[in-house]
Amino acid sequence: AFGIGGVLGVLGLWLRLSVPDTDAFVATRDAGRLARRPLLDVLVKHPRAALRVVGLVCAGTALVQVWFVSLPSLVNLFAGTALRDGQLAAMLGLAVFTVLQPVSGWLSDRFGKRELFLVSIAGFTITSMLCGMAWSLESMVVFRLTQGLFGAAIAPLSQTFLIDITPLEGRGSAMALWGAGIMIG
Repeated sequence: AFGIGGVLGVLGLWLRLSVPDTDAFVATRDAGRLARRPLLDVLVKHPRAALRVVGLVCAGTALVQVWFVSLPSLVNLFAGTALRDGQLAAMLGLAVFTVLQPVSGWLSDRFGKRELFLVSIAGFTITSMLCGMAWSLESMVVFRLTQGLFGAAIAPLSQTFLIDITPLEGRGSAMALWGAGIMIG
């Protein structure tokens, strides 16, 4: 696993070095407007918003870990459902989650970012509780599918909110902060 991670890290570095900077970045750099400490700037200027985003990302990451790693085993242990069936339910939820993430931009344009985010958080929380109370494999599959449906917009919208409050020169650091939430969660 570490070898694969190392290879992917080198590949990512190579890709970054081979992709030219955007015109907006070049203009910002040439104008001397690059922040010297962009992460610190975000934390100083918007501490509550940054901590909220990191906290939500940590909580979401922890929920996803429980969702895919622990819950199939718990369903097997407490409900007597075959582990394979619990894993199938988790995989179906992940499939819906993955397929619907790109659609979240269109949904936020149509219904509003804030509204979609609040509905997504509430729906994901409720369906997570319903997954814990599932009475059969069929109910677990339905709850997992709806959990994936509600969870799909959370990550892209949290990144969008962070970008919205961060000036252009600090966006890379803001995304690093977002990534730190993933790592901590």
